Amino acid sequence: MTDAFFSEILRFLQTRTRRASKHEATLRNRELIHNHITAFCTLYRFQKITIPGNTSNLESYIARQMLTAYLNNAEMRTGTHFRTSLNVFFDVRSLRSLLRRQTTTTTDKRLARTSLSEISAFKTILTSAESYNALEGRIDEMRALGEEYVEAFIFFAQWLETVGGGTYRRNSVWYELSAAKSVHVLYRLSRLNAMLPEIVGRPPARWQTFPLRHSFVPTYVQFDLGIVASHILGLDRLQIRLEYKNPDFWKQHYFNRKPYRRGPGGREFDGTFWTDGYGVSILMRTPGESKGAGQKRKRGQKRTSRDAELFPYLHTVNRKDLQQYHDIVFADPNFRDTLYFMHYNSSRSNRRILRYTSMSRRRHLGTIIARDKRERFINHRDNTDEIRAAEHRLTQTNSYSTSTTDFDHYVSVRGETANVLGPLYENAIFRRIRWRTSIGKQRDFSLLGNLIRRKFGSNSLIIMGDKSAQTAARFHPSTQGVGLRYQLHRLGFRVLLLDEYRTSKSCLDCKGNTTKTNIKRVNPRPWQRQSFPKTSVHGLLECRSRECTLECDGHSRKWNHDLMAVCNFRQIWDAHLNSMEWPNDLQVQPRNEIVM
Repeated sequence: MTDAFFSEILRFLQTRTRRASKHEATLRNRELIHNHITAFCTLYRFQKITIPGNTSNLESYIARQMLTAYLNNAEMRTGTHFRTSLNVFFDVRSLRSLLRRQTTTTTDKRLARTSLSEISAFKTILTSAESYNALEGRIDEMRALGEEYVEAFIFFAQWLETVGGGTYRRNSVWYELSAAKSVHVLYRLSRLNAMLPEIVGRPPARWQTFPLRHSFVPTYVQFDLGIVASHILGLDRLQIRLEYKNPDFWKQHYFNRKPYRRGPGGREFDGTFWTDGYGVSILMRTPGESKGAGQKRKRGQKRTSRDAELFPYLHTVNRKDLQQYHDIVFADPNFRDTLYFMHYNSSRSNRRILRYTSMSRRRHLGTIIARDKRERFINHRDNTDEIRAAEHRLTQTNSYSTSTTDFDHYVSVRGETANVLGPLYENAIFRRIRWRTSIGKQRDFSLLGNLIRRKFGSNSLIIMGDKSAQTAARFHPSTQGVGLRYQLHRLGFRVLLLDEYRTSKSCLDCKGNTTKTNIKRVNPRPWQRQSFPKTSVHGLLECRSRECTLECDGHSRKWNHDLMAVCNFRQIWDAHLNSMEWPNDLQVQPRNEIVM
């Protein structure tokens, strides 16, 4: 798959005549497209369009954009989708749910942990093999885990043999899946995923095999001044090569106080930009490099090494470097998109705490305002019922399926609804909403940095827990982990990580275990008290140890989940700064030796 293939597709969707070619690859692409283009246009109800002027650069930009989307999808998602397919095969979701359930017996939890350990060992076998033949040689190890693991290997065997031609770079199939960037391998895996209901009786995992664009709102498209000149100035093809750095060109055709800007790192604007008809994004390039359409960027430093350099762990930093900071802030990202910050000198009499909730984030992003604007605009249309029916009909299709029948149905329905939804979402108001949301994200980051500086000081050292949730709580935003660290780093804060083992479980007074609980209180919203006089307070932990019960007159001691975590962070900080061992209840210990 190359960008030349997508360029040919774009030319077939236009009315202009294509040049004759003798290149074998071009002829092969044209033959393949010719066999399917008529059926697609009929099914999608597509009418070929006419684009005046020179379109070669535009086709190259869009073709490279499409190819990059396919390759990035294969590079970044194939390994994740393979793990997901294995989890569906072994029903990992039910095992994890069994461990979280409070009514599960100790025996069942022990069996669930054993099963998860065996599944992890099976994945390790797949990870540590240098080729498919080496995997076949380790069939005895799989059989020792259980017959179901042999069945899983047989089910995926033919696909594993096609990955990298049967040879895995760096002795890892996961690395090979990322390095190969094979769209065909991802498609074959998707076909196996669709067969899982017949094999294990469980629904398959849902993922997008091909990076289809579902939105009807016009997207950003890359342009350069050569394309603009060919349309506005009416220049011939031979006159399109312009001297963008010539000031006379800007004076004659563009009126701008700053026609020529120099960006960070010596990069300069050479006439290339992105636009959707409402917003414009200027692209900068390093002087002296060629500006050919569709150049792929080079990969920089690896993510793992960059994370270790930017966000070291607390125990790896010299204590003398830490003593120069006067404003120490402990941060605990909550599972429900709540950021909880506490200053080192915070106390009951002088509370220095900052809670940044998802409600504050939605207010800065303008999420509710954007939703209301969208609904009002649709409700004021003359064909509102027709729009609602078209959107509902489109939701009944399955664009995730690899079945040609299901995909043909999706393309057909989308082609029918495009006559209704296309003119609607081409309106500039939807592009304006998207642009304002993007600006809202930048404003949200800036306001978070201003709140931290206003509350704790301009040169604050932030100590964060190292947990990064792989799965989000149902109906709630995902926990901010790696992304939050980079946001704080961009805002100018130094961030250190801390092992948050048992920091949200160990009682601050008796060092014992705590359990989740909630209490009832009077509804803080007066206008709802008549219907709901009392509401539940969540996010609480209780300690029922004898020591805490005696101090609380026979009642269990209640703790705020986030407050307990950051207070335990402070204990670890004190122990490290004073060259002492971490508190015994916060040290990683074998499962049967956890302090009770």
